[in-house]
Amino acid sequence: MAPQKKGYGKRRRPEPVFRLTPLLQSSPRKAPAEPNIDDLTLQLEKIQIEQDDSILTRSRRKKLLESQEMPPTMAPTPTRSRSPIKTRTQEPLEVDDLAALVTSLAIESSPSREAQIKPQSEIDTIPDLSESSISQTSSTISLVEPLDPYTAPLLSLSSDPVNRINPTPFSDWSSSLEPHFNIIKIAEASYGEVYRLKLKARHPLFTVSDESVLKVLALKPPPTNRKKTKAQQNKEDFMSAVDNVAAEVKLLQRMADIPSFTNFRDVRVLRGRPSPVFAKAWAAFNEEREEEDKSVFPDPSKKTAYSPDQLWAVIEMQDAGKDLEHICLKNVFAVWDVFWGVTLALAKGEQEAEFEHRDLHMGNICVKPRKEDDEIGAENARVRNVHGKLGFTGLEPTLIDYTLSRAETFGRDERGRTVPLVEFLDLTTEGALFEADATYEYQYEVYRYMRSAMYFSDALAEYNEDDAAESGRTWAGFHPQTNLVWLHFILHKMLETVVWPSKSMPKTLQFLEVRGKQEDKEARAKAKELEAALKKLRKMLDPRHISGEDLGSAADLVSIALDSEWLDMEDIVGDGDDSLSSLLERS
Repeated sequence: MAPQKKGYGKRRRPEPVFRLTPLLQSSPRKAPAEPNIDDLTLQLEKIQIEQDDSILTRSRRKKLLESQEMPPTMAPTPTRSRSPIKTRTQEPLEVDDLAALVTSLAIESSPSREAQIKPQSEIDTIPDLSESSISQTSSTISLVEPLDPYTAPLLSLSSDPVNRINPTPFSDWSSSLEPHFNIIKIAEASYGEVYRLKLKARHPLFTVSDESVLKVLALKPPPTNRKKTKAQQNKEDFMSAVDNVAAEVKLLQRMADIPSFTNFRDVRVLRGRPSPVFAKAWAAFNEEREEEDKSVFPDPSKKTAYSPDQLWAVIEMQDAGKDLEHICLKNVFAVWDVFWGVTLALAKGEQEAEFEHRDLHMGNICVKPRKEDDEIGAENARVRNVHGKLGFTGLEPTLIDYTLSRAETFGRDERGRTVPLVEFLDLTTEGALFEADATYEYQYEVYRYMRSAMYFSDALAEYNEDDAAESGRTWAGFHPQTNLVWLHFILHKMLETVVWPSKSMPKTLQFLEVRGKQEDKEARAKAKELEAALKKLRKMLDPRHISGEDLGSAADLVSIALDSEWLDMEDIVGDGDDSLSSLLERS
C-alpha cells in the first residue's frame, strides 16, 4: 500500500549549508578494522596454549619465534603482512610465554588502514588500493599477472598474495577454517548467501568482535560460444558478474572508514564445489524456513548444483549484529537512535564519496547493542540516558550490502596517475527490480519511488522510458534524493511497530535502566519530545516531499535537524573538534 499523499506543506529546500559539509567530512574516522579470518586463523594455528604450568626456557622461546619466521622484536610496517595459511607442526606455547609472542603477533597481523581518501588537492599522492595490502616480503608475488584473466578484477583486490594469482580451491580454504570456527548460514541476499563464523572456543586474544560474516557469491562462468540450456541459464540468473562484485568490493573499501558503514576485511576468489561444512550449514538454514520461504539457491550437497569449476567470491566483513528485518524496535528511544545513526551515515557518505545506497531495506541495516546488553539483544536494549539529543540506548546501526550502490572511488589511468572513478550498477539492466508487486511488500513500491526520484527529482512522478531518456540522468550520476526515499522507508517500517509514549508510557519507561520519580519524569518529557519529532519526520519524508524543491539529500535532513534542534553539533561530529565548533558559530 502506497503511503498517504496528504500534504505536509511545501518546505523551502535548505540552502547549501557550508557549515554542514566540514562537520560531516571531519567526523572522527572509525578505528582500524580488526584482523580478517586469515590473520585470525593463522594466529590460532600458531598459538596453542598448554594447560600445564611448565615454562618455556628462553632458548626454546627464541627457537619458537625463529621457527615462525618472526624476529624477536618487530616494528610496525606500513602495509599488512600476509602469509598463506598452512598446517604447521610446532611446540605448544605455555601460558607464561604467551604475552611476549602475542605482542609480536599483534604487530605482525595488525592492519594499517589502507590509503585514506584524500582531498582533490592531494589526489596524485594516493597509493593504489589494489596493491597497498601486500607486504614487502610478498612484493614479487604482487607483480605477477593473475593466472586466471577472467577473475583478474577480483583477484587483484584480495589481500592474500597467493589468491591474487589464482582462485583458491574451495575445499582448501574451508579446511583452514573448520578447526577454529563454526560456520552458520544466517541469511540470503538477491545474489548471495550470508554465513557467520563463530569461534569454537574462546581464546584470551580474541573476542566476538573478531568473528566475521561472509557473503558468498557464485560467479557467472566465463563467456562461451556454446548454447546454454534453459536449466543452465536459470542457474546463472542467481550468479554475479565478476565486474559487479569487483565494483562492490571497491565500494566496501572506499566506505569502510566512515562510521556506521560495514567494516570490510577481505575478498577471496574460490573455485570448486562448496565443502560439506557449508552444505551442512545450508541445510540447517533451509530446514528452519517455512515452505514458502525455502532457499532460492541450489542445495550445495548435490553434485548437479555446481560444477567442479564453479567460481566464487567470498566477501568478509566484521559481524555487525542482527538486521532490522529480524528485530522489532518498539521503544521511541531506540527508533530515534537507529534512524539518526543511519541518516548521519548516509549524510557523511554523501559528503565524502557522493554515496547512494539504493537498496537500504530493513535487511541491509544491522544493529548491535552495547556490550553490556549483548545478552538481552537490541530489541530490549536499556535506555541509559534521557538527556541530550542522541545516544539514549547506544544501539549501533551499520549499513551493509552495496550491491546496487553508487559512490566515487579512485583508480589509475594509463599513465599511472590517480583519477576519480564512479562505481555503480546500471539499474536499467535490472528491470525486474521495478516490476515486483507491492501489494504485500511496500519495499517494491519504494524501488519505483527511487527510480522516479533519480530521473525526475520527484519520487511520485510517473515513469516512462522516453521521459527518462529526455532527463539526461543516468544511474552513474549522483542523485542523493534516493537516500531520502530509503530513509522514508525505514522510518515507515520502524513506526509500524513502535509503542507511542502517549498511548502506553509504562511500556516506554520499562526500558529505563534507572527508575525513580525524577528519572521517570525526565524520561516522560523526553519520550513525548521524541514522539512529536518522529511524527514530523514521518510527514516530512512522505514521498511527495522528496523532490528538488523540498528535501534533496540526507545532508539536507541533517541540516534541518540542526535547525530544529533535534540534534546538536556534537551528535554529528562526535568527540568534538574546537575548530568545527567555532566554524559553526561563525556561520
